[in-house]
Amino acid sequence: MEVDWKHYKTLKIKTKDFSLLSLNENDITDLQVSWLKDKQVIRWLNSYYKKHTIQSLKEFVKKFDNYNSFHLGIFINDKKIQIGNFSILIDHFHKTAEIRVLVGNKDWWGKGVVLQCREAIIDWLFLELNLYKVYGSPLVKNIAAIFNYQKQGFECECILKNHKLTEYKERCDVAIFSLYREDWIKRLKK
Repeated sequence: MEVDWKHYKTLKIKTKDFSLLSLNENDITDLQVSWLKDKQVIRWLNSYYKKHTIQSLKEFVKKFDNYNSFHLGIFINDKKIQIGNFSILIDHFHKTAEIRVLVGNKDWWGKGVVLQCREAIIDWLFLELNLYKVYGSPLVKNIAAIFNYQKQGFECECILKNHKLTEYKERCDVAIFSLYREDWIKRLKK
């Protein structure tokens, strides 16, 4: 893993197969908008009720400051092809971070993109920023996400009952999966 970052500047993380790069409003294209209009892609995102346009995504990306919050494009190494993105929300005082992911290019579903990229992000958060805890909050019906969290050593800390509405206006539980720095470091030593 290679990392290039200074406070409030572009974050770049390179893995074996992917590059994660901070996005800005100039990086927004019809591609990202098309992902957010695809019902299969956004099924578990709880953003089906939003009207996504290039302008709305530019406004969304402008909210990320590259210190407390990051919006990273996932790019195939050496090809400049974006296949998804990660958002990271850091609470520096409490030393915690929430990670969110979207793989928009369905050709890359089930191919380990999330695991490889999230591993690099977790390494950076724990080993470089010295955070205490990283967590995610998938809908409990999102079996693929839950499998990936468990595979990386995250544990379910709680279930928020009937926390979100699905696109069909049904209530859905949300799981909070957490990973602690000490547990991550133990895994690295194995």
